[in-house]
Amino acid sequence: MDKNAVRGSISLILKIIVVISTVAGTVLSAIAGSRSFMGGGTVFMYFTIQSNIAIAVISAVGAVLLLRKKPVATSWYVVKFVGTVSITLTGLVFCFVLAPTLGNAAWNIQNILTHVVVPVAAVADFFVTGVWGNIRCRSVFFVILPPLAYAIWAGAGFALGWQFAPGINYPYFFLNWGSPAGAFGFTKGLPFMGCVWWIIALLILLIALGAAYLAILNAIKKRRIKREQPVIRRFRESDAECVSELIRRTLKISNSSDYTPECIDELIARHTPDYIRKRADHTHFYVAENSGAVAGCGAIGPYWDSETESCLFTIFVDPECQGRGIGKMIIDALEKDEYFLRAKRVEVPASITALGFYRKLGYDYKDGVTEPDAEGLYRLEKRS
Repeated sequence: MDKNAVRGSISLILKIIVVISTVAGTVLSAIAGSRSFMGGGTVFMYFTIQSNIAIAVISAVGAVLLLRKKPVATSWYVVKFVGTVSITLTGLVFCFVLAPTLGNAAWNIQNILTHVVVPVAAVADFFVTGVWGNIRCRSVFFVILPPLAYAIWAGAGFALGWQFAPGINYPYFFLNWGSPAGAFGFTKGLPFMGCVWWIIALLILLIALGAAYLAILNAIKKRRIKREQPVIRRFRESDAECVSELIRRTLKISNSSDYTPECIDELIARHTPDYIRKRADHTHFYVAENSGAVAGCGAIGPYWDSETESCLFTIFVDPECQGRGIGKMIIDALEKDEYFLRAKRVEVPASITALGFYRKLGYDYKDGVTEPDAEGLYRLEKRS
């Protein structure tokens, strides 16, 4: 079993733990009665249960995608990231803010499941599967959205007199707008400071936590890259199926935001295994292999049979491997090929999606034309 398969198996187990613990913890909380903390019929009004349900749904969908081996868009990893930080907040606030005020009564089975087991399993799963995604640093600001939305919702509930528990119109002591501290005040006892200060402090904590998670994830990915350095080699006929599937997956995930569905469907239909084999027959075709799997591809051949001009073709990197330098490794290999070395000019038909990538590598607009052609491609070139 390869490392990705092991990683997938571990992730599946963690996802199952999240789902089962969420269901069990929620049911136990609901039947515990209104005298218990976050118990009874109002259980779904608490951020704890809402964040548990959200991460359970994310985990369940992720498990289905994992079992079906479906491609996963970057946006999905961002959603999982946001859900993971939210459930982490649930665990941290309970363990370090709420539990100390509740004493031994805090540590019942439902609270352990929803505030400890689910957060720990969800965070572990995030780091297990996050290496396959490409979450950008700016995504860290999305983590404040669920808790901020909840704070606004709970504030509306306080104003409207909703009953979170018998005689209590707020979910947590730090969201009690009617406390002695009010919105901006301070007190020697609970809640110590006003709701606005609590909300600001928690939002800062969320951003710091999200940034820390991304920093840890990037460190794991860099270590993994060093340990599993991709190899660029020539295409083999047996690669055709894998290359075709890689290209189709990349078109669906990476290029779909820049082209119409009809265009993507046409390109997917074109890139069959036979099409790849024919392209390899007329070019020098390379693949990037990572841990035994094809992670990228690219080809170079004569430009309309010219001996002094060449062209780059079919350059794709699996969405789960993007951001690891594999694309540049493929270009480096193509630029060492005899078709590149003999050419006075090398052209590349660049997609809208990949324009910036090629521009960074020194490819300029052909004839100064800075707009895509009728095929939606930029004509770029590099001259010797």
